[in-house]
Amino acid sequence: MYDLIVIGGGPAGLAAAYAAWNKGLKHIAILERDKELGGILNQCIHNGFGLHYFKEQLTGPEYASRFAAMVADTGVEVFLDTMVLQVTPEKQVHAVSKKEGYRVLEAKSIVLAMGCRERTRGAISIPGTRPAGVLTAGAAQRYVNMEGYMVGKRVVILGSGDIGLIMARRMTLEGAKVLISGGKISIVASDDGINAAGGSDQSGSGGFGFAPDAFGGSGDYLIRISGGVVTVNVSGDGIDSNGDIEVTGGELYISGPTSNGDGTIDCDGSATITGGIVVAAGSTGMAENFGTASTQGSILVNLSGSAGQTIALKDSDGNILASFTPAKAFGCVVVSAPGVAQGGTYTIAAGGASTTVTMESLIYGSGMGGFGGMGDPGNMGGGQQPPQGGVGGPGNRG
Repeated sequence: MYDLIVIGGGPAGLAAAYAAWNKGLKHIAILERDKELGGILNQCIHNGFGLHYFKEQLTGPEYASRFAAMVADTGVEVFLDTMVLQVTPEKQVHAVSKKEGYRVLEAKSIVLAMGCRERTRGAISIPGTRPAGVLTAGAAQRYVNMEGYMVGKRVVILGSGDIGLIMARRMTLEGAKVLISGGKISIVASDDGINAAGGSDQSGSGGFGFAPDAFGGSGDYLIRISGGVVTVNVSGDGIDSNGDIEVTGGELYISGPTSNGDGTIDCDGSATITGGIVVAAGSTGMAENFGTASTQGSILVNLSGSAGQTIALKDSDGNILASFTPAKAFGCVVVSAPGVAQGGTYTIAAGGASTTVTMESLIYGSGMGGFGGMGDPGNMGGGQQPPQGGVGGPGNRG
């Protein structure tokens, strides 16, 4: 008889078995239906795990392997590829496996650590009996990360859960076109926020843990935001595409970066805005604006502020067209909103500073950096140039 049987060999099951062993239980078994320990973490190849327990950022497989190695140093028995069929009130566990066949194990205590399942299609109101090409985010994650299958080249993510956002980035790294059309999305990343295909800035090794340049190079990449509210807090590029960026609606708010080696917008192709609201506050070194193919006005100005200071875009009548409170200090702002048009005069203010510009063309201010994906000429020299002495010009400071 076992002192303890743990059903499930994911992170919770491994932690439970390891803790029980250290508390003095010496006859412990883990039953896991998969062929290896780790559970769902084996398909979570992005990083962000381990900060609390191991005090460092790890990918899902790395985090799982740490716990598996800790358990391996104990006397805990592990039964893989084992399916539990029944648990009785008498604490008997009926299980079956190819190796051991049908078995009945007895225990003094049982821990259920089987994890959870994604909501069904019915629970998230997807109609039909079994519509082809409709996958839950977790299923798509397993296909791409573990089975090596691409689930599509033009992907729509419905909803704004963590796995959906992670898969949006993963699919762009594999060359898919990812369209964000709704939901309330919040991203916090130690490198790039939304990234299509990595690249020479090593953005592939950023917030989600891919190897540097593993998916680098230009290609038919696209990030399109047509709805929803997307908030990005980053240390690298806010939105980075080796192809194009299109904003046709919705709201996009970016905090960061603070380093001059990254920018709020980084586009190797064409960055255009035809609708929606964008407020991006970051560093000046690699600042980049939307290109002249845009049909909605966009303004890039030098404007310094601290974290927590609200940025407001006002028209000549004092009406607020857009506002955002960034979580990081900033030295320049890209802002666009419905109502920003050629010939208009607008003020961008933050704290006690402000800059007023008159739109001689739809694009005010262009890219400043000299490397790292400044984009095609449509993102750089085609717009209205700011006065000498900075993007906004010292004479425009409030």
